[in-house]
Amino acid sequence: MTIAALSMVLLGSCSKNDPVNDPSNPGNPGTSVTQTFGVKKATVVYDFLGTTTLYFDNNGAQICVEYIYGMSDIVPDERYIWDSSTKKAYYLDITNKTYQEVTQTEVNDKLAMFFFTEKVYSAAGSGFTKTTETIAGKSCSVYTGTTMGSTVSMGGWSGILFVMKTDGSDLLRAKSYSETVPADIFKIPSDFTLRNNN
Repeated sequence: MTIAALSMVLLGSCSKNDPVNDPSNPGNPGTSVTQTFGVKKATVVYDFLGTTTLYFDNNGAQICVEYIYGMSDIVPDERYIWDSSTKKAYYLDITNKTYQEVTQTEVNDKLAMFFFTEKVYSAAGSGFTKTTETIAGKSCSVYTGTTMGSTVSMGGWSGILFVMKTDGSDLLRAKSYSETVPADIFKIPSDFTLRNNN
């Protein structure tokens, strides 16, 4: 099963009454109504595609996802930033220290998968069963069910995805969590050069 298929499960429809568990616009950070996290700011480090780090502030109004693949001679390390206050999205090539402004749509798939929408899994008839697991120091709700012929588990805490498994194997797992973010993580570093889209 691919990450895209799991992300589709993650981003099911929800009601508008609970911003943590029922975001009103799943998968579309930065539009007039956005998903939010249940804590103001955090840094979550994952074992996923090397090391992946989620940073957010203002409950997700500012969000950054950084991928350190550990094979920069083949694939450049990269960062995606969305800031709803400026309505700007950026892609940063960390390895080559370049950046470009991109459309919101270009960063949605990178950012939206980190929102955990518990109501999707807890709804009657969803076919998912709930357990709890402590992950990165947080007591996470983990839902397991069958999707597209595979056993899928999705778990999180306070609207944040902490684990994604298929057939019992981790695809993504948080290994650390803190309610801090580095200064200037949502800004373009001064030593990065604007890359032309040509």
